[in-house]
Order: sequence, then C-alpha cells, then structure tokens
Amino acid sequence: MSERSLANPRNRIPQLTSLSMNDQELLEKVKKVMGSEHNITPSKHQAGLYCFHFAREKLIEDLHKFGVFPRKSLTVNFPDVPQEFLTDFIRGVFDGDGSVYFEPRSLKNPLRSKFVSSSKQFIEGLHMAFESLRMPKRKIYQQKTKNAWSYSLVFCHRDSKRLFEILYKNTKNGLFLDRKYNKFIDGLKYSTKTKSYRPRVPAQKELKEFKRLHNFDFEYKISDLAKRLDVSRRTVERWLSCKNKPSAEKLKEIKRYLDEKRSG
Repeated sequence: MSERSLANPRNRIPQLTSLSMNDQELLEKVKKVMGSEHNITPSKHQAGLYCFHFAREKLIEDLHKFGVFPRKSLTVNFPDVPQEFLTDFIRGVFDGDGSVYFEPRSLKNPLRSKFVSSSKQFIEGLHMAFESLRMPKRKIYQQKTKNAWSYSLVFCHRDSKRLFEILYKNTKNGLFLDRKYNKFIDGLKYSTKTKSYRPRVPAQKELKEFKRLHNFDFEYKISDLAKRLDVSRRTVERWLSCKNKPSAEKLKEIKRYLDEKRSG
C-alpha cells in the first residue's frame, strides 16, 4: 500500500491511498465491496503490477490509526486488530505477502504455506497473533536480500491445514485470492497414505466450493447432496477426493444445489 497527498504537500496525512498487487482479481473484489467507481490501472513503474487508488478521508485516517504510513515496508508494526477481524486481516496479509506450495522432496507431507515481510516487527507481531489463534510456535527465518533483510514464517503440512481452517472459515464476501485458495484445496485432498499428492482427475470448482462449505457449515452434508443427485454417499466422496469426476449434468445440479442453499 502506498499513499500521497492530493491537496497540500505539507499535509502530514496523505489524502490518496493505493492498493497495489500482482493479482488484479483481488483488487476487483475489493473495489466491488467498497462500491467504488475508481479504475484499477496497470502500474507505470512495475510490469505486471496493478493499482487501485481511493481517497476516502475517514478510511485513510483509520488506516493511519492502525499504523499504515507511506514507505512502510521496512518499519511497519503489526497493528492492534480487533479479535473479530483478526483472521480477515491475516488472510489479506497472506494474499499479499504469503504463498502456498508443494514441497517435492516430501512425498508424505508436501503442503507448505509461508508469510514474508521486510519488517521484523511485523512478522514478530504476526507470529504472536498466530499464537492467540492456537497455531504452534514457529521459527522466524531471516534472509539477506539485495537492499535489506526479509523475514518469514513457514508452516508444515499439518499446520498448513490448520492455517486453511483459520483463513477461510468466514469468507462469505469472497475477499480472497481464488488461486491460493484452490492450491490449499488440492493440498487438503492429499492423503499421507498415498505415494503422490497429484489428484487423479482435476477438481471441479463446484465440488471445491461444496467441500469448503461442508468443512465449516453443518448444513452442507454429503448425504444430502448424494440424495439430491440420486447417487451413493461413497460416489460423492470419490468425487471430492478426485478419484473420479461427475458428469457435466451432475455438476450443473451441484451448482443449482449451492445456489439454492445460499438464497435460502
């Protein structure tokens, strides 16, 4: 995030804030939630970077109260986020400065997740926030970069599963990167008893969405979906584990099922 003043250059509080990311998709979601008409534009200074500018004075003042200032990357502290918004804030940090990936040298437990920051104070505050969410303690790694140091937290396969539960438990507004969410889903399908974490068939988005909702909402039952589709529970479980896939007609029916549950 960067900021600059629109009116008086002597103003200490800038009047324009910009969100900058390589993923235009998430900026479009933020723009929609904010009800903004401002355009998302490619950066003039960095290829592949997109910027969303806004100038809402109250919002900018609130950001400053939480410690967001110009050129904050190296010195920003972890803000005092109310507990009810903490997981949403961390999900935003993850979409901006986190990654989820598979470690090819670990066939039994390949899933990994990582947070990186140029601010040691921020990564230490993030680590404390994770402890408050009952995540295990992790070592903070530091690495020398071209112009400064970077600091990171890395979570193993088991802890990455717990991280997924924390990040995506309450995401009805859809404010998350689909690409990273889907990578987690692929990792959750992997069983440590198998020799490879690659699914047999590609996962369909309708089934990914049902599995996410099923994990966090008891109203989304495999038995109910099986009855709706006139198939066995075992068949639905095989679809969810990517051992085989439903027909196009069944996928359409799953989508209708999800749409009806949301509208109901």
